[in-house]
Amino acid sequence: MSDYRASAANTVKTANNDISDANPSILRSAAAISIATFLSRILGMVRDMVMAAVFPRMVSDAYVVAFRLPNLFRRILGEGSLAVSFIPLYVEALNKDADEAKAFSNAIYSMLAALTATLSVLGSIYMPWIMVHLVGGEGYMQIPGKYELTVFLARIMFSYLFLVTTYAFYMGVANAHKIFFLPAMAPAGFNLIMIAMAFFPQWQMPGDQLAWSVILGGVLQLIMAVWPLRGLGVTPRLTFQWAVKNVSRFFKVLLPSLLGMSVAQLLGILNVNFTSRLSQGSHSFIYFADRLLEFPQSLLSVSLGMALLPTLSELWVRGEREKFISTAQRHVRLLMVLSLPAAVGLYVLSEPIVRVIYGRGEFADNDIIITSQIVAIYSVILVASGIHRVTVPVFYAVKNTWLPAANSAFCLVVHFFVASWATDHYQLQGLVWATAFTGTLNLLVLLASYKLIFGDLGAKSFIYSVARLIPSLVIMAITASWVNSWVIKVMAGVVAGILPSLLALLLAIVAAVLVFFLVNRILRHPEANEVLHMVIKRLK
Repeated sequence: MSDYRASAANTVKTANNDISDANPSILRSAAAISIATFLSRILGMVRDMVMAAVFPRMVSDAYVVAFRLPNLFRRILGEGSLAVSFIPLYVEALNKDADEAKAFSNAIYSMLAALTATLSVLGSIYMPWIMVHLVGGEGYMQIPGKYELTVFLARIMFSYLFLVTTYAFYMGVANAHKIFFLPAMAPAGFNLIMIAMAFFPQWQMPGDQLAWSVILGGVLQLIMAVWPLRGLGVTPRLTFQWAVKNVSRFFKVLLPSLLGMSVAQLLGILNVNFTSRLSQGSHSFIYFADRLLEFPQSLLSVSLGMALLPTLSELWVRGEREKFISTAQRHVRLLMVLSLPAAVGLYVLSEPIVRVIYGRGEFADNDIIITSQIVAIYSVILVASGIHRVTVPVFYAVKNTWLPAANSAFCLVVHFFVASWATDHYQLQGLVWATAFTGTLNLLVLLASYKLIFGDLGAKSFIYSVARLIPSLVIMAITASWVNSWVIKVMAGVVAGILPSLLALLLAIVAAVLVFFLVNRILRHPEANEVLHMVIKRLK
């Protein structure tokens, strides 16, 4: 605890001066990603609102399942193994020889394009066989026409995996050159196209306008990622010269990283299969709840993790081990200041949030209740998943990808048995709780691995920092719940429609944020005050 006090006394000072010259750059880069991601998530939320309101649950279920496979590659390559395997080696090559870095980039890009183009063709051909095994549960297959619709939509969208992995590679090159904003804005364009096309009439089958919008959105993403590279002369080109320097090292890092990310995504595939045993709408409810969870996740842990990786890679290459560890630990503490109140707010306001965002059109009251229950459970693991996303880049920066992969594989096996049992006995809520359990277990195993490799976890400082947040979190939760209920009660009978719920939710969120930072200001919580200081500075 005394160690924490010593470090806490200098937190704001070290944030500006001592920890690392790269830290302001990390936070600026994270801010740029967060702004772009925030806009993307807002539009993504509008897209989901439109989908929930316009399309019946059979169509939304079919779309969610059909999009799962190409989206699997986006998550594996776009948010994980491709970037963390490519960026450290590419940055290392850039520091030595620009031509060597370019040849390396071209070789990896060409191999990736050949692989994903082949997978796109094969996936479309064998889609009926894939879907039989993916959603063969009685709850899914007993709905007339649902399987056929899912296969039809999946065949259209499967080519998206080629578009999105190419986009992910271009974005990795841009991030290595510290270009973050425009590539991160690309998903916003993707969402705009999907929102517009949702109101188009169907061409052949229900929901096919959504499937075609995925392809058009993928093309736009690709253009936005490659555009800023043109001026730098580093745009990857197709080549048959694949045996160049660093390629073998890339695959040595990629394969275990790919395994680790794939294992994590296979958990989602397992959940799709388990959910097919349940009643219609279950896939949609989990999807909509996931989207609400991803909103704070993408703004906090994903953005910070993406911006942190290049800097950690540079610190490790320069041999600055102490600065490497202190930088990682400090940003985990900063993440807690943001993710803990987000998790508490999501738990307390789960039903009002779901009602305001999705509660219209085809999304009935029963749908709202089920989805809000899932959101409340998922909020419990928001903190665990956030720490996991920020901790994994520490391993990837030192090119140790085997331990995270092994951790994920172990947790996948555990999840198979736990989730199968929980789904059979407790239906949808059992599956969601099993997912929360597996996510928490994955983090605990990862932290144990971290201690084996790097030693000190900074646990005392972390625990003390979190403990000092508890008063503000309790007061914040009480405030959010009371303000939401009070505003709805006052406006009842005065204003009709969604406006009372929307206003109540907005005021509850604003009041909760103000109370959280005010209490921590009074209690002089160092990381909370640092975050507040940065926000005020940005606003000025």
